[in-house]
Amino acid sequence: MSPTIKQKKVFANMLANVSSPHPQPAGSILALSGYKKISRQPSRILNSKGFQELLAEINDNDILQRFYDILRDDDKRASIQAGVELLKLKDRYPAGKLKLGAIEQRDKVLLEDSI
Repeated sequence: MSPTIKQKKVFANMLANVSSPHPQPAGSILALSGYKKISRQPSRILNSKGFQELLAEINDNDILQRFYDILRDDDKRASIQAGVELLKLKDRYPAGKLKLGAIEQRDKVLLEDSI
């Protein structure tokens, strides 16, 4: 499914919003792009196949390089946040894996208790 004209407009506005000194929430970007009622549930548009196709066009290496550059910066707060985001993008952030590990451990204990 190829992206619609409105999805392309949302995508362009989102990219402009990222570099804005005062970024707006996704619902506001959707309303600005021509969506009215759906702006209360932006995930319906942002998770659509057409919008995901637009996101897939962005080169991940450029994003990773920007986070890496921030990571090496002197600003500790920005460095830590960039590190966390970099790990999330590379699917190496432990939050999800810890949850999965906790669930596996719980299941193992429940299984042992039932035997």
